[in-house]
Amino acid sequence: MEAKLDSLIEKIKKDGILEAQKEAASIVSEAKSNASKIVENARSEARRIVEEAQKEAERIKLNAEAAIKQAARDTVLATKEKIIELFNKVLLREVSDSLDSELVGRLIKYIVENWVDKQSAEVLVSQEDVSKLEALLTERLKEELREAIEMKPDPSIAKGFKIGLKGENLYYDFTDETMTEILKSYLTPSVRDILEK
Repeated sequence: MEAKLDSLIEKIKKDGILEAQKEAASIVSEAKSNASKIVENARSEARRIVEEAQKEAERIKLNAEAAIKQAARDTVLATKEKIIELFNKVLLREVSDSLDSELVGRLIKYIVENWVDKQSAEVLVSQEDVSKLEALLTERLKEELREAIEMKPDPSIAKGFKIGLKGENLYYDFTDETMTEILKSYLTPSVRDILEK
């Protein structure tokens, strides 16, 4: 009976070992399969992350290039505007410098002699030019024309003058600012064309 018992124990052990080995092999096989799936999923997820990162990097690169191009355009436009602004300042300074008392006096004399006919003219000039121009015009104008001109200071005028018929409140504007604006309308497009090239 002991032999049978030993044989039975041996058989149970053998069957248990075989069963345990089958179970272990199944677990190992399932673990390998799961590991393979996990590795494949991880690789797939890694590829997806890399692809998204590449797309994001490309998007950032395109945005950066667009921003750089826009900044370059803005810089060029701002530079052009600054050049035109500087040109306008220089033009105004040159026009102002050219409108000295001598030239303004000659212009007023010419306009008065050729325009004012038995009417009085009112001339608006800068405060600093009033006395100089009165002296110049007194020397140059005929007696009857001197009486027809009233010279008044105008604080809004830096250089040049405005002239009109007395009492009509309508003036022809020969100030530095107006003459500069007229010149700018002709010169600024040319300057812009040069800057575009």
